[in-house]
Amino acid sequence: MGGMHFPRIALIAAFAASFAYGQNNSQGLLRALNAQVLQLRGVIASANGSDQSATHSKAADALARRQQVLQGLMATAPARALELTFPDEILADLAETFPESAGTLEEHGVWQGTLYYQIEDGVGFTTHKEIRKLKLGDELIDLYSSTPTEAGSKCNEIIAASGTKSGNTMVVESSVVQGASAVCSTQGAQNVAVILINFSGTPLAGYSNTLPANVTSGFLKGVFLGNAFADAANQVSPDRSITDFWSQASDGKTWVNTATTVVGPYTLAPADYCTDSTALRNAAYAAANGALDYTQYSRVVIVVPHNGTCNGTAGVGTIGCWSSECPGDGACNISWTWWRGDQIWNRDAGVMLATHEMGHNLGLGHSGSRWHGSLVVDNIGIWYSNRIQ
Repeated sequence: MGGMHFPRIALIAAFAASFAYGQNNSQGLLRALNAQVLQLRGVIASANGSDQSATHSKAADALARRQQVLQGLMATAPARALELTFPDEILADLAETFPESAGTLEEHGVWQGTLYYQIEDGVGFTTHKEIRKLKLGDELIDLYSSTPTEAGSKCNEIIAASGTKSGNTMVVESSVVQGASAVCSTQGAQNVAVILINFSGTPLAGYSNTLPANVTSGFLKGVFLGNAFADAANQVSPDRSITDFWSQASDGKTWVNTATTVVGPYTLAPADYCTDSTALRNAAYAAANGALDYTQYSRVVIVVPHNGTCNGTAGVGTIGCWSSECPGDGACNISWTWWRGDQIWNRDAGVMLATHEMGHNLGLGHSGSRWHGSLVVDNIGIWYSNRIQ
């Protein structure tokens, strides 16, 4: 390890010097950790015996902490995170010098996998968050973009993503769509299964682990299919429904299958479904497995109580369909969405939230708008800064 070529020593020394000033934020901490790791690399070149062992231990701690900070910065400031990663030559040398910590080092390269893409919508639809993941084998990698060019546009796209990966976090600098795996049709009858969920245990103060009393099978049949399929307690006027909206908006090309199934409620362990929608989905699928043959559906809706873990989010929907394992039924190719039960307090509210989240399921993202104050048109080439998206 001590026989490193002089040019490489000089390169590491230069990088250490460039990182040797601090800031009171994650960028400053990452810079400091970069400098510490490179200094430890320089020390070990001349260390012997117990000194080498101690240096390896210090390096392991520093590299583990560095990975944690780097992943956090990738999520919050992707472009800045890229600037603070090590180049390939330094990474190769550190992996050779500290092989026990090689797994904590980032990689630069191209990874091909299936895109998973979902949108979290805020209460009142005034905010939203886009979440992209790349499925590599059994691994799901969180994707962030350093440029306005996003990493793929809908679930089940097979993309080749170029960038930097640290553990299960990646900053994508560019991506190319290679193809698509199986898709579910956006036209014709949409086969929908609805899973109602309650949570066990004592709820947080001011919240509930059970669905609102109005969220029943009869109510949801009305939301999806209108009065003709709602029970007597859920007849309303005007008779709005998802199937009516889809049929009108598509000129009769898309509608909800009248065999829409509502099952549950099933009681699950308390969940922070904002932090981990995947865990909620998997638990709900497993709970309803005895009642549903998932291969017969293209859309699954999960309705949950407002248990206080997800105050700012009304619902989540995948952009298009999402290939996953369905308990007892093997691989299934279905879109999924979850809704907070308190956000569908009546038919109109239910149709509004449902058409929004299931619009994502049909492949639609969010529209944008531009506001130019009192001026509608100005000279060609004039760009107004008061733009909203």
